Amino acid sequence: MTKEVRQTVRANTEVMKEYLPYNREIEMANGKKVFISDFADLKDLPENLAAAKKMALGLEKDIYIRPHVNVDGYKNPELGIGSPSKKGDLKTLLEGCRLDTFLLNGIKSASRQGARCVVCDISIQDNLIGLSGRLFGSLNGRNKAIKEVVLIKGNMVVRITRKQIEKQDFAALQPLIDAKSGK
Repeated sequence: MTKEVRQTVRANTEVMKEYLPYNREIEMANGKKVFISDFADLKDLPENLAAAKKMALGLEKDIYIRPHVNVDGYKNPELGIGSPSKKGDLKTLLEGCRLDTFLLNGIKSASRQGARCVVCDISIQDNLIGLSGRLFGSLNGRNKAIKEVVLIKGNMVVRITRKQIEKQDFAALQPLIDAKSGK
């Protein structure tokens, strides 16, 4: 077998991961499930699993932790929201990173990875003033693949669509803001 044939067989075998069943599942209190591919990226699994559990409860949807396909140039969003084909990519705000920079870069990266949803864990961010403007600036006229944003803050999960953001209808963010202000 030539090197080229071996590379083609390896690439095809990797892509087949997308079509194999999810053999592990966790049932959540609301009856929704988190499905975990046997081929999920192990280095990201703890973070993805924590976010997936919160999303299954908060969004009331099944969440899939998708397989990681090891082929150069292959896009690997980690999550499926409602189904494996509704791709979402998790981004977690790290200490020392500014929220506006995080959102802009995270949304751009998720768009490049072929995700239709970016999941932003902003749990460490205390100040949510200007969050709506930051989302608007990150999506208005750019990052067209992104159709919705899911924000996680602690155990709270909110979803806002691109259309809502473009219309500057930020009512979906109110629970995050109210929770911060103690309302």
